[in-house]
Amino acid sequence: MRIGKSTAARLRTGRALTDFLLLFAMVGVTLQIFPSQAIEPSREKSTVFDWRENTQNGHWYRLTEPDLSWLEAESQAQSKGGHLVTINDATEQEWIYNHFADSKRIWIGFTDMGQEGHWTWLTNDGGIWDATAMSGTSYTNWGVGEPNNNADEDYALMVWPDWNGVIGGWTDGKDSVGNRSYGLIEASQPTPWYDNYDFASKGVVAYWPLDGTAEDVTGNGNDGIVVGATPTNGMFGGSYHFDGTSYIDLNENYSGLNEITYSLWFKADVLSAYPEPEGHHGRVPFRHRGDFADHNPSVWSNRMSVSIHDLDGNPYADTTLPISTQAWHHLAYGYGDGTLFAYLDGEKVIDEPRTGSIDWSNYMWTRIGYHSSNYEFLNWIGEVDEVVVFNRVISPYEARLLASDANDNDIADFWED
Repeated sequence: MRIGKSTAARLRTGRALTDFLLLFAMVGVTLQIFPSQAIEPSREKSTVFDWRENTQNGHWYRLTEPDLSWLEAESQAQSKGGHLVTINDATEQEWIYNHFADSKRIWIGFTDMGQEGHWTWLTNDGGIWDATAMSGTSYTNWGVGEPNNNADEDYALMVWPDWNGVIGGWTDGKDSVGNRSYGLIEASQPTPWYDNYDFASKGVVAYWPLDGTAEDVTGNGNDGIVVGATPTNGMFGGSYHFDGTSYIDLNENYSGLNEITYSLWFKADVLSAYPEPEGHHGRVPFRHRGDFADHNPSVWSNRMSVSIHDLDGNPYADTTLPISTQAWHHLAYGYGDGTLFAYLDGEKVIDEPRTGSIDWSNYMWTRIGYHSSNYEFLNWIGEVDEVVVFNRVISPYEARLLASDANDNDIADFWED
């Protein structure tokens, strides 16, 4: 799901969207990481909040809100930095059909409102089509007998599974109550899409896009205060840079969950000078601080660990996977179903059995980019973006989805399990 972002660019998403995982620290089990088997990627890249990239043309797509007229759908598309989709060829038509198959019918950016029978695309770059001559320079996929201009129908709809015998066929419709539908937005980049998003349905209890503010866009009141951190360009839209003394102090309202997943993007300028397990000396991009009840990832000189303490005293687990500097990484980690788990750049790297419930006792604070005042050399130096908290365990598929676009498209595509 990454949240239609500045997505995301997120879902703002791509948040976007939104994102999950953070890593932790203490003594535990080391897991050997083996090279992953080559897997055929899907054609789709997506963010948390429903933007999808067509990797064949580099454009991003998402549905408008439901139950809109054609003019309302185009207005919403423009407000999100795009337009109703221009379908240039059969390849793009097929991609849309396959990726938005649950839509039933959608408005597309084809219209003859300017001149009856003279169909053009809103972008003026997809060619034209003459309904009288039944020909033109534009690609079309009209259903049999369409367009028929029944009662002044000036706007094109794409229909699933077919229209008049044509798969994904098009029909013309009126901009009226009877034809209210989704529209399909096409944009060069995804943009924030927080308004009216049903965060609760995704189990998102907190989401900080970090696009110039520390606001929790879920509306759950987990807003933060920026203390010295510098806004900069991020993985998606904006992010914050931390210099080892700066941090973001968060108002946390989600303590007490029985299951949890943290998700975030991070880029380290400097690693810890210490190899694990030499004490507790890993740099920390995010930390829920309790009295021996921490939830945090730690980046050492040689590897990464994650920690979510439980009431049976189980501390942290680590990986053998080193973290590179000056590169974005996605981390999703959490606790649930008797397991402490972590995904790094979409791949599961920790899967540790646990027996106790999550320890939320003696809560002190939650901060981004901060370890403690006593150990400033473990405070974060680098960037953090797209911090998300879920009240559930995410699936391997969701972890891969959230990690799409990692490291400048090194793992940009996600695939089915």
